[in-house]
Amino acid sequence: MGLDMYAWSVAKNSDNEQFAIAEGLEKTEIAYWRKFNALHGWMEDLARELGFEEEFNCVKVQLSPSIIDQLEDDLKHNQLKPREGFFFGGSDIYPEDIEATEKFIADARAEFADGREVYYDSWW
Repeated sequence: MGLDMYAWSVAKNSDNEQFAIAEGLEKTEIAYWRKFNALHGWMEDLARELGFEEEFNCVKVQLSPSIIDQLEDDLKHNQLKPREGFFFGGSDIYPEDIEATEKFIADARAEFADGREVYYDSWW
């Protein structure tokens, strides 16, 4: 067991919500991270800012182009801080985590350009 993190792309749908994807929509995985708890913490902080108050596990968070811009800026300026959690792994941030997140940012922008929505999701 451990912290598994995903980014999904889905078709725009009026039933999609800030923290939920409409039933029956096909999800396309555009990113996967394993135990990159600094990114997970950043996403949890985002969810809290957006009003999510429950345990942050198996929660889909809809991302916008402006959120992706903020993530890119925070990533470039070392603003992602490791979080503690039993299943979260160590506190090191590895170059491959940064590279995977940079690729995700580019891929998310491509999905937005194709008229799709992007969500972050995790399971621990």
